[in-house]
Amino acid sequence: MGRMKFAIVNGATCSGCDIAILDINERILELVELGDVVFGPTIMDTKYEELEAMAPDEIDIAFYHGSIRNNENVHIAKVAREKARVLISFGSCPSFGGIPALANAVPYNEMFQVAYKDSVSTDNPEDYMPGPESSWDGYELTLPELLPSVILLEDVVDVDLYIPGCPPAPKLIGQALDVVKSGELPPKGFILASDKNLCEECQRSYTLPRRVGEIHRPHEIQLDREKCFLEQGVVCAGPATRGGCGARCTVLGNMPCRGCMGATREVVDQGGTMMSVMATILGLDDAKLTDEERDRILAKIPDPVGTFYRFGMAKSRLKKLQGGAA
Repeated sequence: MGRMKFAIVNGATCSGCDIAILDINERILELVELGDVVFGPTIMDTKYEELEAMAPDEIDIAFYHGSIRNNENVHIAKVAREKARVLISFGSCPSFGGIPALANAVPYNEMFQVAYKDSVSTDNPEDYMPGPESSWDGYELTLPELLPSVILLEDVVDVDLYIPGCPPAPKLIGQALDVVKSGELPPKGFILASDKNLCEECQRSYTLPRRVGEIHRPHEIQLDREKCFLEQGVVCAGPATRGGCGARCTVLGNMPCRGCMGATREVVDQGGTMMSVMATILGLDDAKLTDEERDRILAKIPDPVGTFYRFGMAKSRLKKLQGGAA
């Protein structure tokens, strides 16, 4: 097998996925032996024009990370699809929407109002608002136009392989490297992770709680490192979240799962499933509870959308909330 060509393409991203590739440590040398990174704006001085000038299928494998937030992201995703034989959805953002997709819960105009006028860190006495075109000092300037809502990579182009996580765990990136070295790619649309939920690989002791008296945020109690978070009354997305990350948050970090690996194959809506789990263990179906008591219990979850749909809003049945980002 000759030297391969790789591309690391980014959409609306924090670029943490770029750094995650370095987390495979000495195995990065295997990637160097396999081929060359011919496009990667975060790590090298490459321009969009260089990607656009490449021949169709010239790139062997392109990793796309970041959400589809604006028309520039759409364009680059389509270019990457044209130039790459294999396109990988790398991370939570292109696969499920990620953190940027929480914007789908907020009206479009409200986002601009807060960001450019009402924020405590904003100094904008002239009330300037960004637009797709503007003039300054004789120059014509353009900005990418936001889409009505954050969408997925698969909504724009065909995707060959998914590697979930925020960012993908070194273990999964290593497995992807093994797949590339073998030359035998899995079936189109394959998700490189476990088909079981996170609870299956979490080492915490677990007895399905029938009821918990109160719900707590992680900073409000002394977390028991051995006991299931749900039994401690702490929201943990493990029951609805795909495994494969090695339970790095729940076991190594002593923090509950937030769902960045996405839903398992059996789960239709990750956030909806977790709300059902929490409603059960909190006893919200108890007919003896008054509305005031239910409200008091639920008030302990100050941000239900951010808690249950933190990474998966764009992949969920909701897509966006009524009156949201359109």
